[in-house]
Amino acid sequence: ADLKPQFQALGMDFFSSTTHSYCINSTSEFNAVLTESQSLSDNTFVMLAGTEISGAEQGPQSGSDSADLLCSLGWGAHDVHHMGAHNISSRKPGGQDGFLDFCDNPMFGQKSNSIAVRGEGGFTSINHPNSGSWAFNSVQDIAGQERNRTWGVEVWNGSEGANQWQVYQRDWWIDRLTEGKLLYPYSGSDTHDTAVDFGAIHTYVQGALTHQSLADALKAGRSYISNGPFLELGIETVNGARTLPMGGTAFVQRIPNNIQININVDYNCTYSSEITIYRGTVGGGEVEVFRQSGYTGGGSVQITDTVPTSSFWYRADIHNAPW
Repeated sequence: ADLKPQFQALGMDFFSSTTHSYCINSTSEFNAVLTESQSLSDNTFVMLAGTEISGAEQGPQSGSDSADLLCSLGWGAHDVHHMGAHNISSRKPGGQDGFLDFCDNPMFGQKSNSIAVRGEGGFTSINHPNSGSWAFNSVQDIAGQERNRTWGVEVWNGSEGANQWQVYQRDWWIDRLTEGKLLYPYSGSDTHDTAVDFGAIHTYVQGALTHQSLADALKAGRSYISNGPFLELGIETVNGARTLPMGGTAFVQRIPNNIQININVDYNCTYSSEITIYRGTVGGGEVEVFRQSGYTGGGSVQITDTVPTSSFWYRADIHNAPW
């Protein structure tokens, strides 16, 4: 009830509750969050019931973070990550509420937590994966949408910089795409007790704004992340026979040689801005296929590109003059 008017004052139409799992100590406490989420929602604002789950890192670790030391001081699990669990209907445990107890059992891994959330029609996100604390270091065992597991990565974290585009989080996400992990980019305030103005996730909802239509749009990747400018990317075959909207995916058995597509980027920005379009391939990373500055106001950019014969993606950025 405190957060809703704060987010509305910032021009937002929804948020997902993100209380830490180690702060929700019982089923009845989560049910209070769920009930309030439902009662506060209407046709102009939706609150998704959720939590930020503390989970056990599993498999080989890539790097470490300050949370590992804190967890060892509390005699809990040494390797712990945070995941967002959105649009859920039951408590998801992880850690306990007490001094240095946030790493204590019960603690479950990414696979177990993702499957439990997905079973309720929700979706999970890997939060602040490349942060200095509570990072996601068990990268080898990550599974994304390609295995119907985790749905996305938090590439912009409001508590780490409301106006700071966090390249280190984005690069971590792109590394996972390069490994063949299908994950959408998400953002979150991560402030827990107050609303902040940050690079929020702007989402295209079809039809009336409801819990279901919002969750469907977020799970379909019909979103862009921005602290101001508008940007939408879509692709289509040159003959117009097939199109994919932003977030759209297509699965084919074989990609023929020399297939060309049109990439269309619609934009609207207040300041003189630079637009960059990237093509990425699994196993090869990203390359720039377009970069140009001086865009102001609204318009569109269209280029033609020859697609790779292996799995690929396209992505677009818009940065204004101060960047």
